[in-house]
Amino acid sequence: SANSILFTDTSTGIFGNGATARKVITSTQYAVVEFWVYPTNADEFQIYFRENPSSGIDAMVDFYSGGFAVYDGSFNTVGSYTYNAWHHVKVALDATSDTYDTWLNGVLVAEGYSMASSAANIGYVDFQTTTTGSNAGVYVDDVKVYTYNSPGEYESSTSSLSGYITAIKPFWNMTIPTNTNAWINISRDGGATWNQSSLSNGLIYTFGSEGIGKELKYKVEMKATNLARTPVLEDIKIYY
Repeated sequence: SANSILFTDTSTGIFGNGATARKVITSTQYAVVEFWVYPTNADEFQIYFRENPSSGIDAMVDFYSGGFAVYDGSFNTVGSYTYNAWHHVKVALDATSDTYDTWLNGVLVAEGYSMASSAANIGYVDFQTTTTGSNAGVYVDDVKVYTYNSPGEYESSTSSLSGYITAIKPFWNMTIPTNTNAWINISRDGGATWNQSSLSNGLIYTFGSEGIGKELKYKVEMKATNLARTPVLEDIKIYY
């Protein structure tokens, strides 16, 4: 587009100077970076994700000779691209686990790769040509950076019972992937109050100071620090 940034690099040799642009962001442990890249030839172009203050390469994606790679201390080719075409990249970084996920053109091509070095946060995004060759032209457009630490909640409908509820015995089947968590809570008064102590799958829970009632319902609270993963509640049964 007319507002794209064009990177050109005519220097050569290992001591050549690369063409570089840095986006400084508010330091965060969870960052998502999205952008479009338009390579015009096989020359190398790299995008670095660094801690602030920067002490090295924490994570990186690499365009080179038709191959798209992620960097965890070594280059791992995970996709391919064509020249003279726009390509969309999304990278979700988690500085608490020092891992990152990468999408190319809407496809998750690298999941859970380790960062090349430990990072307390993500504060810099650097776009640059390599310093070991020349680059005739790479366009970058529509750079977006945002944070994530996504909570979610599902609350069931209310079941009205004939008698007061004093105790329950819940059973559930739930998948909780890495970098996610989930909790189940149950109410006997239609959601006005919830169990005061955590529930255990398959064990009896006796209500105490919670509100008294005949209105049974449950809710699932979920949290994920990885955009590619979410907890899944497959089924739940509550005996009372």
